[in-house]
Amino acid sequence: MSIAMNTSILICGADKGGRDEKALEIAKSASKREDVLFFDAGETRGIADIRKFISNLSKKPYSSKILTAVISEAQNLTNEAQNALLKTLEEGLVSNQIILTTPSPFSVLPTISSRCRKIDLFSTATIKNEVYENLLSAKISERLSLCEKLDLDEWLKFVREIFRNSLYNQKISEEGLAILVKYLRLIIRINANKTLANTRLARYLAAISIPKDLPNLLA
Repeated sequence: MSIAMNTSILICGADKGGRDEKALEIAKSASKREDVLFFDAGETRGIADIRKFISNLSKKPYSSKILTAVISEAQNLTNEAQNALLKTLEEGLVSNQIILTTPSPFSVLPTISSRCRKIDLFSTATIKNEVYENLLSAKISERLSLCEKLDLDEWLKFVREIFRNSLYNQKISEEGLAILVKYLRLIIRINANKTLANTRLARYLAAISIPKDLPNLLA
């Protein structure tokens, strides 16, 4: 894949290891090892952290034409930190390249996602669509075991897809759409705050909050 050196890139899909591996592969194809900067946002990171990292991009590369910055798990940046990063992405300096990794393009601010070239590694989540569907129709007692392996970013993508499909399904009533929209908004809130709370609890809330009639939207 040919990518302009100063193009900002968003790598999504796969798991963290797969995303990081792809990001470093692209980074090392443009910059030598000493000119690759790596920032791990595996935990919540604020504006001070990202500003400190971004400041390194103003330095001259040691032995490459450009500096390449990799920000792993960008979805964990606070909104304030993402907005600070957005300004750098908008500038699009030819002297550097920024690569972001995140489970889904929906995991970061839309303004960031829209300014990046997407590379989708496709999902390698342990739960496949058929298991997601099983989770929808499972009894509450059964959801406890199923939700243990739930990837919240993948689950959000799955519910969004149900919503998109439902818009073209004339069999779904306005009441059914309203139920789906309410649940989708709940999942977005849970997903946005999962790093501020217990991840296991967030998965549990996402599972037990599934509306009783939601499985009918798959019909």
